[in-house]
Amino acid sequence: MLNRILRIESIEPFKILCKWSNGETRTIDFEIFLKDKKDKYAKLFDYNFFKNVKLDAVAKSLFWEHYFNSDSKNSESTITQLDFCPDSLYN
Repeated sequence: MLNRILRIESIEPFKILCKWSNGETRTIDFEIFLKDKKDKYAKLFDYNFFKNVKLDAVAKSLFWEHYFNSDSKNSESTITQLDFCPDSLYN
């Protein structure tokens, strides 16, 4: 059975405590999880943005709305939702 997030228990700078479908409560440390990708995920390292994380009721994973993404190929910008695979977050 795949583990999914049931609820967000608490949020602190760059860490999110989550209750999982297997009964576990785990902290996801995004500072460690994204340390090699700070340029790509720089906006997540702004706590005012980070603390607006939400739980996707269908995918049972975490997401941030209105994540600004710039496409350098054609200089267009879009506003997208940033989400993470719950399997990656669990592991």
